Amino acid sequence: MISIKDKKIIFKSIPRYFQKEESGLKPNTVRIVDHSEYHAILNMFKDGELEEILIHKSASEDHFCRKLTDISYVGSIAGKELVVFSWKHED
Repeated sequence: MISIKDKKIIFKSIPRYFQKEESGLKPNTVRIVDHSEYHAILNMFKDGELEEILIHKSASEDHFCRKLTDISYVGSIAGKELVVFSWKHED
């Protein structure tokens, strides 16, 4: 289930990926979402109702927030959508 609050989409990442994402080495995350969730998220993004991505490090209180720059469909798996969420890294 996708969590969205205050124009932010919220995800958790495991420590190995979190470190790369936070540092800007990997300014994106791939997620598996329901077809209807994907279209709702994409419409919110296009309408300016979704502006940022908030990533929490699993099993920790560490987190970061970035400006969401793109949402891309990359394929399907087991009846769900593979979606890449990309953001602008802040120096």
